[in-house]
Amino acid sequence: MDDTQFKRAAELGVTKINIDTDGRLVWTRVHREFFRDHPEGFDLRPVGKIFMAEYAKFIASKNEKLGSAGQVDVLRAMLQVVA
Repeated sequence: MDDTQFKRAAELGVTKINIDTDGRLVWTRVHREFFRDHPEGFDLRPVGKIFMAEYAKFIASKNEKLGSAGQVDVLRAMLQVVA
């Protein structure tokens, strides 16, 4: 399934869409590019910071495509009812 179909699938009742492989591809790309450009670097902290920023963008994009972006207040209200 390409990611333009995620929201429609969610609307039809699909409750689990695996995106972990795509997240791993983000990790791989960031590390490959970093060490290509900085072959002298062996400290994983700088590239880790880059990865965290890129992964946050990746997750935000998936939330948009799934239609779940901007739903924090709805979720909080649901959790209040349950508690």
